[in-house]
Amino acid sequence: LEALLANRPALEQAAAEYEKAISDLETMEAVAEQWLVLDNKAREVQLAYQKAAQEVKTRRQALETEMANLERKVAMMADSGCLDPERATCRFLADAQEAKVRLVQLAPVYEALKNGTAPEIVEASRLQKEYLELEAKRDALGYDPQKRQQLKDLAAALRPKAEQATKL
Repeated sequence: LEALLANRPALEQAAAEYEKAISDLETMEAVAEQWLVLDNKAREVQLAYQKAAQEVKTRRQALETEMANLERKVAMMADSGCLDPERATCRFLADAQEAKVRLVQLAPVYEALKNGTAPEIVEASRLQKEYLELEAKRDALGYDPQKRQQLKDLAAALRPKAEQATKL
């Protein structure tokens, strides 16, 4: 008992440090929870962005391929040697005429994809912006997992001394 009483100032200081560590740890846990929520949401948005960007890329490639095929058909119509290819009724020239019409329909869609004004690109840009905003909010929290672990370790180390101080 005398030994415990002799250590009373050190035990009381340890108890105070323990209380501070527990308080800091509770604050850190709240920040960690917010960080985790933002991190999960940022990951979801990032995955959605990556999917949207891949869809845009795939659509652009498909349009480029289709337009190249249509342009070849239109070029064949021009090289057919037919006197009036616009009024020809053979299947070859009819297919080329359809290709010409389809090419005119696809041109604005392709230009919108190239210029970044297509709805798919606008949505992908929005998702990317949202991801960057979430990432910035998450990083602004200042959460440090190492500091959290240090606080846990400190609280665990001070707990026995704080309990001894309480017993006194």
